[in-house]
Amino acid sequence: MELAAATPRRMIIGGDLLCGQRVVENRLTHELGISRPPLREALRVLEREGLVRLQWLRRQRDTHGEKQEDK
Repeated sequence: MELAAATPRRMIIGGDLLCGQRVVENRLTHELGISRPPLREALRVLEREGLVRLQWLRRQRDTHGEKQEDK
């Protein structure tokens, strides 16, 4: 995972990813040439280092299938 985390780490330290900027998984997987699972693990590594804060978007549905507010 260190290899997968190296480029996003450089992007953060170099100012290419700004504080508070939303990270789009699809864009990063394309740019880095990796799939989502290794990217997510790399982001977890960076979170442990204090470089990112992860907030996974989860949509809740009620029993009738209607979408509720994102939590």
